[in-house]
This record gives sequence, C-alpha cells and structure tokens, in this order.
Amino acid sequence: MDKTFLTTSCSLFREKFGSDPTAGAAAPGRVELLGNHTDYNGGFILASAVDRRVWMAGKRLPEPKIQLVSETFDEKVSLAITDLKPRGHWSDYVAGVVKELLDAGVRVEGFQAVLAGDLPAGSGLSSSAGLEMATARLIQSLYPYEMPPMELAKLGQRAENDFVGMPCGLMDQFCTVFGREKCFLFLDCRSLEHQALPLGEKAPEIVVCNSMVQHALVDGEYKARREQCMAAAAFFNDRLDHLVELLRDVSVSELEAHATDLDETTAKRARHIVNDNQRVLDAVESLRAGDVSGMAARMQASHNSSRDLFENSCPELDLLVSLAADAPGYLGAKLSGGGFGGCTVNLVESGRGREFADFIGPKFKQRTGNKPQIHLCRPGPGAQTWTL
Repeated sequence: MDKTFLTTSCSLFREKFGSDPTAGAAAPGRVELLGNHTDYNGGFILASAVDRRVWMAGKRLPEPKIQLVSETFDEKVSLAITDLKPRGHWSDYVAGVVKELLDAGVRVEGFQAVLAGDLPAGSGLSSSAGLEMATARLIQSLYPYEMPPMELAKLGQRAENDFVGMPCGLMDQFCTVFGREKCFLFLDCRSLEHQALPLGEKAPEIVVCNSMVQHALVDGEYKARREQCMAAAAFFNDRLDHLVELLRDVSVSELEAHATDLDETTAKRARHIVNDNQRVLDAVESLRAGDVSGMAARMQASHNSSRDLFENSCPELDLLVSLAADAPGYLGAKLSGGGFGGCTVNLVESGRGREFADFIGPKFKQRTGNKPQIHLCRPGPGAQTWTL
C-alpha cells in the first residue's frame, strides 16, 4: 500500500502542531455495486471498499480538546470534548464518532490530528464514512479500546444518523471497516451476515463518474422513497401468510401475485427493491462461480430499475450509463448511492480504466457542457492503524 499520504499527514502535523504524531490511521471510501436502496429495506448489498483513503496522523492532548487540521479544506478547528454539538461542518463527522465512543464508555481525553488523502469529498465515494472510521481507528491507537468490527461500523452509522443527521444505512461504514483487496463485499442488512468474494488476479477496475449534479439526500425524495417502501411492506404483511416487516420478506413471486392491488407508485417502488435484492443474490452466485462478467451484467438491469421504477436517476446519470456501454473495457454500469444526481459506478476490465475514462469524459462534456469528475479505483482494504 502506498503510504504517501501518511507521510504527508505526518509532515503537516509537525508543521501545524510543532511536534511528531504518535499514531496514524487510514480508512477507504466505498462504492455500491448492486442493491440500490435495499439497505433500509432489510435486504442485500454487493459493494466494495476502494483504494482511495482518508489518512490521519495524531497525538494525545492532556486537555479535553480536539484540534484538527485538514489538508483538503486548509482549515484548523478546535472543539471542546465536553461540549460536542453538530455545527454543519466537516468536523461533525469526527465529533460524532468521539461522542459515540464516549457514550460507549471509551475514555477519550483529547487529541490533535491532521487529515489528508485522495478520497475527495462529494465524490460519491462516501468520504464521510472514511473520515468516521479513520477517526475511530486513530482514537483506538491513542486511547486503546476493544470493539468488534461490526460494532465499530454501527457506531460510525450512529454518528452519521444521530449527530450529523444523514439517514444512511450501514453499507458505507461496513465497507470501510471490512474492505479487502481484490474482493467485493456481500452484506445481508438484516442478519449482518457478510462475505468477501475474491475476484482473482485480474480483478476489474472500478471507475466512478461524478455527473456533477448535486443531490440532497437528507430531505424530500429520499424520505419519500423510504415511506413508500414501508407502506408497501405493510400492504404485503396484510396479505401474505407470513410476517412481512420489510420488503426483504417479499419474494419475486409474491410481489407479482399481489402488486396489481397496490397503487402504481408504491408498486413500482416495491418491484425495484424486491428484484434488486434478487439481483444481488444472483450476482453473488456468479462471483462464487468465478463469473465476474455475469455479476456485472446485472448492473444494467439494476440501473434500468432505478430509472424506471424507483425513479431516483436523472438524465445525466442515464447518459453516463448509456455512454459506458460503448466504452473500452466495459463490463457493467449503474447509478450508485442515493441517486437523484451524484455518480455512476462502472466495472471495467483490468488495465483499461484510463482508456474507459478518456472515452466517457469528452463525450459527456460534449452532450451536457459539463466535465465529469472521474475516479479510477480498485477494490481496497478496510481501515488500518499504525504506530509512528
């Protein structure tokens, strides 16, 4: 692993704080590959950590303060541990994790930390989860505590849900903790059963294309989709002879037997979730058989479902997916994450990521007038720490 950004963090720490850091940590971003909006429906997800990371270097402070410096934002922040409150600022992701650790009984007396890395904010790669888990791991080095990996992921989710105010599922933090090189990750969002699925020596590249269309998931459309999904689950619970708590509990055949009794919009939402859950399970079987292309082929069907049934795509995302199908090395493409803008995720043959990006970028700009941000990634490891 290239530790260039750890060296950068250490140098910046010495420059800003006048001493050497004693610990370092790094945590990756993630991409969703299959299973769009299935997480809060208790369903299944196929995702990957990526080899772009938030890096932190830090040191204990003998007073109850958090002092942060961000290379990205060129900013220095000081927070009182005794008075941690949301501020609508990037430091909330750090403060939220500290508060959750304190609530869990972890002793955190104070620390200084510097942030650097190549995981860009607002890129669709979940830099927030990377920052949360890098913070948790750095504090674990400075103030040792024991916590099972899945509990650490849940802690990061609580920080984002309750402190930051973003109603995300567990996928982001799960990937950031459990990432593996040359592996995709399967997660059952109800049982939390999970598995790393090896991709072989010629693992595909992951190309993330940011449409530059902004989306605000905290409000409006995201909330409406959740409510529609819960209404659909309640409908099926009244009609099926078994308990339906979430759409995870509805099979494809049960859906088709009763969906015509639903209103049109709710039926469309349910069809997307139930079928995307099945696509994940089918894709996992493909990967277990060593068939990466078979898994990737399901991404187009998932995108079409997001576009037509869940209605969380947009013209720019649809254009990116359409262009990808003609690009060199193409294996599969779909929107990724909440939708309503944001990014597409593309699987590309190993060694052809740059060629793919050079094809997509100019054509998208020609059609829209906007230059997309394109990030070349590979499946990468989860959060790690170092003693310096």
